[in-house]
Amino acid sequence: MKILYVSPVKWQFLFQRHQALAYELSQYHDIFFLNPADKRFTRNIFQIKPVSNRITLLDYPLLLSNRNNPFIHNMCIEYEIFILKKYFMNLCLDFDLILIADLRRYYIADMFDNVVVHYDISDYPVQIIENHKMWTPIEQKLLKRSNTITAASYQLVKRYKKMGFQISHIGNGYYSPVSLNNSCRNKDFIFSGALFRWINTDVFDRINQAGYRIDIAGAVDRKILKRLKSTNRYLGILDHAEINRILPEYKTGLIPFKHGLLTDNSCPIKLYEYLKSGCNVISTAIPEVKNCMSSAVYILDMNLGNLENIVRKTSTSHNTSVSEIETNRWENIGLEYNRIISS
Repeated sequence: MKILYVSPVKWQFLFQRHQALAYELSQYHDIFFLNPADKRFTRNIFQIKPVSNRITLLDYPLLLSNRNNPFIHNMCIEYEIFILKKYFMNLCLDFDLILIADLRRYYIADMFDNVVVHYDISDYPVQIIENHKMWTPIEQKLLKRSNTITAASYQLVKRYKKMGFQISHIGNGYYSPVSLNNSCRNKDFIFSGALFRWINTDVFDRINQAGYRIDIAGAVDRKILKRLKSTNRYLGILDHAEINRILPEYKTGLIPFKHGLLTDNSCPIKLYEYLKSGCNVISTAIPEVKNCMSSAVYILDMNLGNLENIVRKTSTSHNTSVSEIETNRWENIGLEYNRIISS
């Protein structure tokens, strides 16, 4: 099949679910990854960039949309539809399946007649959080246009089943090789991910107070980083290969999310990256992490009352098995995903 993959993130962004799924599905299909340029970049420049034999990036400009102004927002949508129709016509591209992984751009599915539509929901869309009453009927309408639906977290599966949809749980995963060599673990804590407003920085403070430093890798809010940088170390934005190289040096990885609609419905990709690298995991009580059966996962109390005990425990014990997360290898996830969209 020829699949148009509508992703919420650019291909060049930090390696996430969407790049992994595109790679795995390219074992069976030709993937055309719709790759919007920076929203501030509005020149009419279209590019086709092959990534591999079966993955092609379709670069195109995307206008900055103002959600607070419905008129401007709708104009941006109409413009995007116009340029995409022109784009696909010039390329003479036809697709067998449209994979919508960005609910904000549901209208792209309506550009094609008699094409199978699949929705992949990897987190709780920000638009729904901001305006729940407006988005619920839109969700119902757009999801009825789909042939199949998958979601990355059990919480999202529950939500859409309550709305009456047939939906499958396809979580996030990890790539081999696995590293359980503990002889090189000479560093204590790492946080790999986006350090923004949904992160509970109290976890950082309490670990620092216990006498430990945390290494931080990923995109950051500069104000938050400035406060934390005096007692921790910022490694910068590292690519996926570099993250995989350094994770085996650490005893423990952190997932210190605040509780909220966005985080409670998420499936942190870093969970399985930590575990497959032999790290323990300390996390706040995010439902998807609580569902992980690994004995190397430690869940914090709501008031962080058990944090010091967990820190002491993870400083002397190591993750020695990944058998509990074997089904979460991306290769296995890709096989199951292909079965769903091909059925």
